[in-house]
Amino acid sequence: MSQRIRAEHDKTFQERLSEEVRRLEREAATTPSDAYRDLLLRRVSQLEAASRLEKWLSSPGLRPPT
Repeated sequence: MSQRIRAEHDKTFQERLSEEVRRLEREAATTPSDAYRDLLLRRVSQLEAASRLEKWLSSPGLRPPT
């Protein structure tokens, strides 16, 4: 069985999500295509949901199931 390759990151997951959201929002604001803009904004929505989920999962009040 092969071992998983782990990447070293300079930034946290939250920071990388935020940067990607900002990049996609800038791109959506400048694209002339409505269909492509909708696709970008849908991706922004998904990333924001992932960010909220990650914050919830890493919250100190979250307890493991018993």
